[in-house]
Amino acid sequence: MEPAALDAAKAEIKQCIADFQGSLPPPFVAEFLLQQWSRYLTLLNARHGSGSPEARAALATAERLIGSVAPKATDRDRADLMRSIGELVRRIKDGVRAAECDRDAVHAFMKKLQETHLQLLQPGTPAPAPSGPETEFNPDETLSFSQIDPRYQDMLAQLRGGDVEVIDMDEKKRSF
Repeated sequence: MEPAALDAAKAEIKQCIADFQGSLPPPFVAEFLLQQWSRYLTLLNARHGSGSPEARAALATAERLIGSVAPKATDRDRADLMRSIGELVRRIKDGVRAAECDRDAVHAFMKKLQETHLQLLQPGTPAPAPSGPETEFNPDETLSFSQIDPRYQDMLAQLRGGDVEVIDMDEKKRSF
């Protein structure tokens, strides 16, 4: 794969993560999207063109994946997740197979995804702490955090070069 094409696909994935209406995905999901799913998107962009229905479907799958690991507060949310898991997993498997992604990385990801989904399906399981504001996300605005959760340091490192800016309220501003 051409490095420029892969970088373009990663930029689309980064935008997909930034545009998601809700909390940031767990680091293992962001890593999968940036390291493995971006290979599939690169393949689709090369075959069908950026913005093609196939490429849009791959980005929609990425959005569904991010949504699937978001906190589930109600029984209805858990039921919706349960109904959607099969199709989501099928789409992921089809994509990583087509792009010949790293089997070990995909296997580890799928195992972690299954564990996360099982945890989210349990009633009464406390939802993870939100990682962003309660309001709608606007990528042109700065998100403020009094403390950055250490789990997101790796994800922020993955997003380096994008429009990610971290402001430590107790220290000086740092940009990535």
